[in-house]
Amino acid sequence: MAIQVIANRKAGRGLAALEAALERSGAAVDLMTPASPEEAQKAIQSARHTAERLVFAGGDGTFHLASKVLGDGETPDLEVGFVPTGTGSDFLRSFPGPQNLDERLEVALFAAAQPFRPGLACGEAGDRPFTNVASIGVSAAVVHAVEGGLKRFGAFGYTIAMVQGILTYRSTEMEVLIDGEPLFAGRGYLTAIGCGRYFGGGKMITPHAQPLGDRLHVITVADEGTLKTLMATRKLKDGSHIDLAIVHHGVGQQVEVRGVGLRSELDGELGPSGALTVSRGVVAYQLAVPPR
Repeated sequence: MAIQVIANRKAGRGLAALEAALERSGAAVDLMTPASPEEAQKAIQSARHTAERLVFAGGDGTFHLASKVLGDGETPDLEVGFVPTGTGSDFLRSFPGPQNLDERLEVALFAAAQPFRPGLACGEAGDRPFTNVASIGVSAAVVHAVEGGLKRFGAFGYTIAMVQGILTYRSTEMEVLIDGEPLFAGRGYLTAIGCGRYFGGGKMITPHAQPLGDRLHVITVADEGTLKTLMATRKLKDGSHIDLAIVHHGVGQQVEVRGVGLRSELDGELGPSGALTVSRGVVAYQLAVPPR
């Protein structure tokens, strides 16, 4: 059985760099470059029962697709690797280790794998698995702006969209509970729920998250004025925003977010509207991670 590599042909660094790195690795792989998300889903479903290891090359959208398809838990022993060739790839920032393409590829192809439980966002429209971070509030507006044209600027484009969103977004009444206990109730700009620690091109939104754990890290940014919110964004780089009075944070097994007119995003893609209940799903696959 070959190692199956499914690559996003539109990812930031391009196929040429990936193909060259694969050749240097000496690994026997079967490379596929699906033309659409629908084609990629079919490729994953086909390969999940036959591949020795399934490797995804792209950004967080590609990694999101991995959990979206494999999150049903039907192949929990499947070994999976992620290679960052996209503009985002925030999920892999939660794993300290090699940063260049060849070393990341080496991890994805050959490193030992550990059980991974994606997040699971449950709402009126059904259940939606996610790999990295689910968030509600201004982040959904930011995703709209990024997909509308700012994505080509990478992390800087996300920063522009976030500042623009804070300046124009009207905060939402929301109630946030962790394992049934209240975390926040009032007008909030953002609630983020993380399996991983980073989003938006390196912003450490949920700094205590453990990707290989079974719990979620949650932060809610209260609306106490635009200036305070903008100041909080300056601390996202190192996660020190959680020490601010306007930021409420906690860790737990299940998170409920209630309110009217709520909109969400999952791994940088638009998610369901309305109230959400978020937890860690079943073990979906064995994720290759850098050795400690």
